[in-house]
Amino acid sequence: MTERPLLFLYFEDTVKILLDEFERSARQNADLNRGKNRENFCSNFLKKVLPSRLNIRSGEIWDSKGNKTGQLDLVIIRDDAPCLHIGSDEIFLAESVFAVIEVKSDLTTKKLKEAAKTLKKVANLSINPPPPIFNPKYHRPLKVVFAYHGATIKTLVEFANTEKIDLKAFDIICILDRGILYRGGLVLGKEIKSGKWDEFFSLSGGAGALGFLYLHLVRFGSGFVSGLFDIADYFEPVGKWES
Repeated sequence: MTERPLLFLYFEDTVKILLDEFERSARQNADLNRGKNRENFCSNFLKKVLPSRLNIRSGEIWDSKGNKTGQLDLVIIRDDAPCLHIGSDEIFLAESVFAVIEVKSDLTTKKLKEAAKTLKKVANLSINPPPPIFNPKYHRPLKVVFAYHGATIKTLVEFANTEKIDLKAFDIICILDRGILYRGGLVLGKEIKSGKWDEFFSLSGGAGALGFLYLHLVRFGSGFVSGLFDIADYFEPVGKWES
């Protein structure tokens, strides 16, 4: 038998912990509490393992063209990212967002469709790329669905093809008790660009699901923390600022 990768057992054990925490929280009566807990378990894990300059928050994203995403479960930004406040709600400018994660208890086909509707708004954001000398590869927020349980990857892909769900809404679909589906060419594998779901790669098992989510976040995050933000377009036209 081929020896497991060095980090396999770490992620396998971590999946068990996350699933145990989730199952314990499922005994709560209040839906709001369960929803917050499922987000907190994911958020707390990421806070411990991601580069320290990446912060996990919640809120909505605006771009310089006036597009707004509405409230998102988890938004990962850099620690020096600009943001706005309306009361207790946070608003992030599109250029400052590294990744968006929608968290689901059980990723059914219905929930996949809901996630696609939400993340399509993220995919449609207009983002000013940073100067190429600083960060030539990063040009959009990473769009992730994170679920504790769910339908099989095969079932979700077949449903997405049948319903013609726009694949631009997703970069990664991670289901702890199933596996992971990730876009080819992000960090591993050749990008096919077929416009079909066969340009995604899959791995079965919880260790692969959590491990490859971590791999993508770290590989993209290490470049994102060193780039610059260009938010000048939010202040155009300059001549209209005088009152």
